[in-house]
Amino acid sequence: MDKSKVLFLASIAFSYVIAEDPKKLFKDAVDNCSKTQEPILDHSIIDAAIKQANLNAIYAKSVLCVYQSLGVMDDKGSVKIDQVQKFLGNLIDDADRIEEIAELCSKEKNTPEQTAIELFNCIARSVKE
Repeated sequence: MDKSKVLFLASIAFSYVIAEDPKKLFKDAVDNCSKTQEPILDHSIIDAAIKQANLNAIYAKSVLCVYQSLGVMDDKGSVKIDQVQKFLGNLIDDADRIEEIAELCSKEKNTPEQTAIELFNCIARSVKE
């Protein structure tokens, strides 16, 4: 990975951790990843997937890009559970529930793309409960 891409991802991850508006960071990450990934993952697709707790696997590369941009997954596709917990903290107020969902959903699959899709779907299912 070239230095400019590493620097960009690091700055996004750092911004995510200290940001006052994580929803804007998520939106920006989706918008940026939609410029480089096919098929295009837009906000209406994400909203529908959250409601159904199921995002189609064709968006796996896009979700991986978003999670890497936010620092939730590293450049090798490994889940960073502490960042998953911070991400969940923007959705849930219950610290025990955050830890439970992060532990449940941070299981790595055969590929980084599969991990990203399962992480998204698991969080969507768990937050709905």
